[in-house]
Amino acid sequence: MIIKTLIKSKSNNPVILLDEIEKLGRSYRGDPANALLEILDPSQNTSFVDHYVSLPIDLSKVMFICTANDVDELSLPLRNRLELISISGYTSEEKFDIATKNIIPEQKKQNGVADLISFKDDAVNEIIKYSTEMGVRQLERDVAKICRKVAYKGKKEEIDVKRVNDILGKRQE
Repeated sequence: MIIKTLIKSKSNNPVILLDEIEKLGRSYRGDPANALLEILDPSQNTSFVDHYVSLPIDLSKVMFICTANDVDELSLPLRNRLELISISGYTSEEKFDIATKNIIPEQKKQNGVADLISFKDDAVNEIIKYSTEMGVRQLERDVAKICRKVAYKGKKEEIDVKRVNDILGKRQE
C-alpha cells in the first residue's frame, strides 16, 4: 500500500497517514508491525526492500503520520520509533454540539424519520455517556440505532433519557 501511495502521489517525499496502527493484526502471513519497524527507522528506511515486489525503495524522505487510539497496544520497539503526540478527544460539550448539529439531522434523514423523531437535550447527553471513545463514531452508531427503532415503529416519538436507556440497554460504567 505504501508503494501504491508513492506511485499515486508521484512524489518521493509525500506525507503518508497510517491510521489506527494499533489495529494491525498478526496472522499466519506475519506481523505488519515488523514491517513498520523497518519503514519508520531512519537508519533502515533508505534501503527498505519490499518483499512483495522485491525492489529496494528509499523511504527516507517520506513523512509518516500514524494514529493510534491506544498507544499501549503498540509494541515497545514500535513506540520507540515514534514521536508521540497525545491529543485529547472531544469534550462532552463538543460531542453535544456535533450530535445536535450534524449527527442527529443526518441520521434522521438517512433513516427516513425526520418528521417522526425529536431528541430532548438530556437524552442527547445520555447517548453521549454511552460512548467511551474519544471520537464520535459510537455516538453516531447509537443515534442511528435509535432512529432505526423509531422508523420500525413508524410512530412520532420524542426521545427522552428513559427511551435512550430502553433502546441502548444498560450502560457500561
